[in-house]
Amino acid sequence: MESSHHTTPDPISQEAAQLVKEKYRRLSQRGRICLAIGFLLMGLSFAINLILFHNNGDFATAMYILTSLGSGFILFGLGCILGF
Repeated sequence: MESSHHTTPDPISQEAAQLVKEKYRRLSQRGRICLAIGFLLMGLSFAINLILFHNNGDFATAMYILTSLGSGFILFGLGCILGF
């Protein structure tokens, strides 16, 4: 009696699997780009806040806007990488 476990895969299912793999690759790439932008914005926020603080400038607006944008990009990037 021959086992049915050694059947050849369906070409349509292979194509669908390839499309899903490509979709997650694109999402992962988008996620890495968003993470990089988020970390860049957080670093920029830190540098601007440090300069404004030492010059006795008002740093609250720059702090909240850049930090919020940076954390938003980081969360979106993580969501893309994890597949949400």
